[in-house]
Amino acid sequence: MLLLPQKVKQMETNKDEVVELLRTLALKIQNGGLDYKILAAAGVLREQVENYESIDQDMVLTLKSFLGDDLIAKDSYNDLVKSVDEGSVIVYFKSAQLFKIYKKEEIHSLLDGQLGTYYRKHVKESYEVVPNESKQKIIIIGEASLLESLNNIQTHIIKFMQIKGIENFNKNDIVCFKNGNKIEILINNYYVNNSQERAGIVDDLLNYIFTKEKNYDLVEKLSHKKNYDLVNADMITMPSEKQLITSFVGYIDSLVGNVEKCAKIDKNGNTYIINLINAEVINNNNAEVINNAEVIHNNNAEMINSAETININTDPTLDMAEKFVNYILEDSPDWYKEGQWVRKDLVYDNYVALCGETTKKAFSIKFKNVIFKLDERKMLGNKRYQMIKLFRFNEIKLP
Repeated sequence: MLLLPQKVKQMETNKDEVVELLRTLALKIQNGGLDYKILAAAGVLREQVENYESIDQDMVLTLKSFLGDDLIAKDSYNDLVKSVDEGSVIVYFKSAQLFKIYKKEEIHSLLDGQLGTYYRKHVKESYEVVPNESKQKIIIIGEASLLESLNNIQTHIIKFMQIKGIENFNKNDIVCFKNGNKIEILINNYYVNNSQERAGIVDDLLNYIFTKEKNYDLVEKLSHKKNYDLVNADMITMPSEKQLITSFVGYIDSLVGNVEKCAKIDKNGNTYIINLINAEVINNNNAEVINNAEVIHNNNAEMINSAETININTDPTLDMAEKFVNYILEDSPDWYKEGQWVRKDLVYDNYVALCGETTKKAFSIKFKNVIFKLDERKMLGNKRYQMIKLFRFNEIKLP
């Protein structure tokens, strides 16, 4: 540390002394009279000053005047997320770098009203924080240029969910928003246990859409990155700041982490099973209240026939995919760390170097369940990367 805590406290109201200390520090740095620990601390100080300057102080005052002392600073996020009760909603005000927690019992009584009044009129850059390990709905974020294809995309989603075993799935289960240069597609009446399960279903869905459209560009545009200012959590723009473009749904009902009235999706092989325990309303056609636990497993669901799946024998990139897999198996390149998490972009770069250009989404579609299965964002140093866990050599499958 540059200063002892006692010294900092003494100098809190003495700006002149702080300025003089910083000048002295600057001279010593220029003369090379300080060790690397102090230089590192000076770097941290610079980052803190720059971060402070980026905070919208007017928004801080606006929020404090309305929400009082319940706001929590960004620095306390790690402790905050550990203490949040299940069913609560965490809101992050990015421009002010402050959090507000709404307890489960406050969502209807407090947050619902505030979203339609105070948030909509006075708040900007507000996000719902969805921790990776929390229960959550399935959301897909794409480019706004897909608006003209939205009806077609919704049709694919409905058919996909029905094929997978959720036979009552219909258009009312999908809520769509326009959010600046993005669209958000929310599967609103079902939830999964965590972000990894959500990502698995989204990958299955995108693969299905690709088999229908044979369009890498469309699938890639449906794979827009979420906001990742926070570690191990997604940030989804609050509904008060985006435009609803499908039939009406209440603000709190469109929150990704509010699963109060939702049924849980479990994956069972190549089908989905829904568990309706605690789900109040699932059938949107007649708003039937379900009191007993049911398992809907559509044994008679229409399955994708061979003509609808990707015929790899006609895929012009097949030879290159096989070439890449054979290269890995035969040469065991140093970059292929079997059984380990590695940066996805580095594996992609090696593919391009050996086999030629392809899109990153096309690469993912080709090689998921071939050389890797697990795929998630992780911190390396001070940066966040998309990581994949590579199969061991004896687990690799030919595409």
